[in-house]
Amino acid sequence: MLARIGRPYALGASALALFAASSGTAFAAMQSDAAASPAAAAAAGDNADVGEIVVTAQRRAESLEAVPIAITSIGGGGLAKSSVTSTGQLAQVVPGLRFDYSASFAQPTIRGVGTAAVGPGLNSNIATYVDGFYISSPFSTDFKLLDVDNVSVLKGPQGTLFGRNATGGAILVTTKKPTFQTTGNIMASYERFNHPSVGGFLSTGLTEKVAVSITAAYERGDNFYKNIFTGDDNPGKFHSLSFKSKILWEVSDATDVMLSYQHTDVSDPTSAMYNAYQGLTIDAFIPGSVIASKRGDISSDYDPRFKLNVDGAYLTADTDLGFGKLTSYSMYRDQRTLSANDNDAASASVFNVLYRNQQKSASQEFVLTSPQDTSRRLSWVLGANYFYDKDAQQFYAGAPLALGLVHQQTSKSFAFFGDATYELADKLFLTGGLRYSSEKRLADYLVQSTAFGTPGANDSASKTFNSLTPRAVIRYELAPRTSVYASFSKGFKSGAFNTFSIDLTTPVKPEKLTAYEVGFKTASRNVRFSTAGYYYDYTNLQLASYTSTTVTLKNAARAEVYGVEGDVSVNPVEGLEIRVAGAYTHARFKKFLGAPAQVQCLDLVSCGAFFGLFITTPIDASGFTMPRSPKFSGNVTVNYTRPLAGGEIAFSANYYRTSKIFFDPAEQFGQGAYGLLNLRVGYTLPDGHTSFAVYGTNVTDKKYVNQLTPVNFSIAQNYGQPAVYGISASYKF
Repeated sequence: MLARIGRPYALGASALALFAASSGTAFAAMQSDAAASPAAAAAAGDNADVGEIVVTAQRRAESLEAVPIAITSIGGGGLAKSSVTSTGQLAQVVPGLRFDYSASFAQPTIRGVGTAAVGPGLNSNIATYVDGFYISSPFSTDFKLLDVDNVSVLKGPQGTLFGRNATGGAILVTTKKPTFQTTGNIMASYERFNHPSVGGFLSTGLTEKVAVSITAAYERGDNFYKNIFTGDDNPGKFHSLSFKSKILWEVSDATDVMLSYQHTDVSDPTSAMYNAYQGLTIDAFIPGSVIASKRGDISSDYDPRFKLNVDGAYLTADTDLGFGKLTSYSMYRDQRTLSANDNDAASASVFNVLYRNQQKSASQEFVLTSPQDTSRRLSWVLGANYFYDKDAQQFYAGAPLALGLVHQQTSKSFAFFGDATYELADKLFLTGGLRYSSEKRLADYLVQSTAFGTPGANDSASKTFNSLTPRAVIRYELAPRTSVYASFSKGFKSGAFNTFSIDLTTPVKPEKLTAYEVGFKTASRNVRFSTAGYYYDYTNLQLASYTSTTVTLKNAARAEVYGVEGDVSVNPVEGLEIRVAGAYTHARFKKFLGAPAQVQCLDLVSCGAFFGLFITTPIDASGFTMPRSPKFSGNVTVNYTRPLAGGEIAFSANYYRTSKIFFDPAEQFGQGAYGLLNLRVGYTLPDGHTSFAVYGTNVTDKKYVNQLTPVNFSIAQNYGQPAVYGISASYKF
């Protein structure tokens, strides 16, 4: 994992996408390593070839068709051909997935299950793993896919094998291991909005037992925004520098150790580039105010900012014990962020906010897996996990800014889990698993200004949340690489404290989800097909209610989610791949009394000092659609390659379509149906090393909103990126 993309609009093919193979990209399509980390996915190739795909979604290497979980698994080459260069763009190729934002907080949603909660210690309920390591911060789960081998998106609760905060599913990213053979590539690109990028990858052996790899990338750009109040034509300038190194030591035939170090430095204000949805802001009642609502325009008296610095160290050790393989995952991660927003979303100096965060995370996990022997009727996984996370924040608010609140939330969790699959009869398999999780939350705050209460007021509290998350699956193999299955599973997201609202007396309850799923998978030489239907009983949803200075979490009583999805990939003739995927999702609150709705106070007599503000009013949202849950979504990808003048030319097209979504539980603010089209043409020279490409993303220039945040002073929105076109070159060796 390297640079967080920082630009939630980004559907563009940043130059870093050029690490693909003969499609006109060089880096991302290197041969996948099927022995990748057990907590991530690995691919034997990418989906350009309908061959066997090996995944480790059950913490052991298995064929995709033999895993009774709904999975979309795509190799680096397939991602690059679709112009998917970050995790935030995965919705373009993964049915049932959305990736939205609240300011700089990434908020993925799978099958309608996601979270709008923001603040210290408040994690997504879609777990993100990179090379087996859990990334808890929502600031860091949208990142560049630079040296990626494979990405697998697991749908449905993964509480047994991946634990806390995998209520709706998990995103597993596997990056490349060092090789003893010297390999590498360099690349460069230039896109619209003065956006150059450069990057490179080098791997080599130092000795017969030690290999190293280095990945580095840099990009900068001007963005597509202008500030119509100040006249600044480039308020959204950004840059990103990323570096990652790995050292692989093959200690013996039975043991190897890999140490990784990551550094990321991002400055990118795009996620804070708000304007007023339909002009809805308190500034409309302030004489002389300038209000922006169009794509590409902001009107701000306060410079939006977002900065992210990450340093992380990761140690993985594998040992073959004969009766099984023991893997140890050790991590330490230090993350620092600064985020500044204009909360009235217009030119008047009404209310600005600035957050300074520091998050320190450490984890240790041991996983013992049975031998990779297909003749055994029983396969199993045992594991133990400890995770520590401390998220501290200084919150400045007002106009002018003043320190308002110092608060933090600390999490200490441990878990034990086991999972086993037994062949009851020929081709009939039964799987059972169970995980026990215990998480202690500690929170404290200190009030510094009257905007939050009495200066000097402080409090602290702690609470422990425990959970058992089982799963049971029965699978029948109809034929080689063809299976049907039925499963039962549960997911769990820990409770948390309302540190933003300085209310530590009533923490929100844990989310719990019970899932039932049936599925069918098959693959042949030219066709791969999968489909799944599911039903969720979802209780105690953690939802956010926004006010001028705070975000308050509350539990919705219950929701019901059901749907069906399918994915087919066909290679009808040599060089041509066609992939079609779609999802239908019914996600509604069964019971939600007291849901937050926004009403602008416009009566001078009754509103008084609150005139023009948006007041949160409770309503009954029972039966309403859950936020960011489109009824229909899908994508079509076409890749075609053929020889030309001794080299190879490649054409790629990806089209993504989604129906209407709402950003809030009261169904007040939404985005209508829209589609995005990406195109790419690449040529690889006869030498097989040098590639060039031209590409475009959102080539029809569709206007759409990808985040909307209701606060007391405005209904703030952020637009998706307009049409982008670019050129690229890469050289691999």
